[in-house]
Amino acid sequence: MDPASFAFSVVAVFKDAYLTAKFIRKTVNSIKGHRGEQEKAVTRLTVQIYRLKNLSRLFRGVDGNKVDMQLLETVPNQYLQTVHEVLEQLQKVLADYTKLAAALDEDYQTYSPLSPSFKFDPVKDTLLIDDDDDSLEGSCEPGGEKGDQVENSLDVKGKGWSFFGFASKNPSVKNIALWSKGLDPFKSLPPGVKWLFVKGKLEVTLRQFEDWNKQLEYLVGPLLDGFGFFKNPSLLSRLRPDGDPKLNINIDIFQGHIELNSASAEPQTGAKDVQVADGMIPPSMSCIRLVADR
Repeated sequence: MDPASFAFSVVAVFKDAYLTAKFIRKTVNSIKGHRGEQEKAVTRLTVQIYRLKNLSRLFRGVDGNKVDMQLLETVPNQYLQTVHEVLEQLQKVLADYTKLAAALDEDYQTYSPLSPSFKFDPVKDTLLIDDDDDSLEGSCEPGGEKGDQVENSLDVKGKGWSFFGFASKNPSVKNIALWSKGLDPFKSLPPGVKWLFVKGKLEVTLRQFEDWNKQLEYLVGPLLDGFGFFKNPSLLSRLRPDGDPKLNINIDIFQGHIELNSASAEPQTGAKDVQVADGMIPPSMSCIRLVADR
């Protein structure tokens, strides 16, 4: 595959996972009747989506939203391959939801490069990270109802949630029934939708998404090096946080690695060998094993 095509494929798999995650969040945000649980789930999703978005700073331009294809085309193949494989792991985690997004979500249908409806002219058009004005519009305030605290798990004792926001007359909904053969039908939703968004299923997906982001930390340093950021101050200036001040979310997956690289470049005396604790993955690894493969 030529450099331009390989670079495009990396952006395509990122956008596919990113738009799917945003679709999940929008759908959870449409739950009614369980406000406290809903807001906890939306907040957790929002944090993970911003962590994923922050990763895209590796190939975002100076403006912070346009994809820098020229930079990607100069990155050594092995590093592009690593990013591609890691993002494919997240795709596996979100795969069931991607099918729904492809049928139900206009943003996914329009902006995912893997959607049959996607239109892009490489001569006239520019790839963007966020194609809308507000990437996570409609954020819920953290904490749920009065007195609630944002927790790392959902109450999965009750399996039912009520939904709104999907019109039953949507022609694309008919396709969902084929995917959901054998599942109990629901009156107000396509059968597959409610199954994928019952609390037990959503909790598993959320935990896998969180694990994916945690394990991604082991690759950030090597990727910064491979993409040329440590040797180019102008590139380093692009690595800014992503988040939402209203929700007190400020995500920067790069800063710690930048500081560590700066410290390691300074002469040191009496330094001791660093021991890798049992079960930890050394940062030098070029690939990570994610929960989707377990």
